[in-house]
Amino acid sequence: MIQRRADVRKTLERLLPHLVLKQRQARIMLAMIDIFDRNIVNSRSSLSDKDFEKLFAMARELRGINSGAGGKKSYEIVNPVTTQPQVYRRVG
Repeated sequence: MIQRRADVRKTLERLLPHLVLKQRQARIMLAMIDIFDRNIVNSRSSLSDKDFEKLFAMARELRGINSGAGGKKSYEIVNPVTTQPQVYRRVG
């Protein structure tokens, strides 16, 4: 199992020219890694709200692509300050 972002990046970059069906997912993952690397993330709180929202949107996009055959349709994040859930539903 690959756990370090640098190793994931290297693997995705090596696989990218050979991917056909999963190329979009690989590019999204590389963009996510870029955000994490830019922020030197050690915890959720070290991300700006804008970057967190970008990452969450990318994760939703990945989930939508991968669950095209009827996977999970809604997503929930909880604001750790208020513990109020925010439910996002995939359209379509």
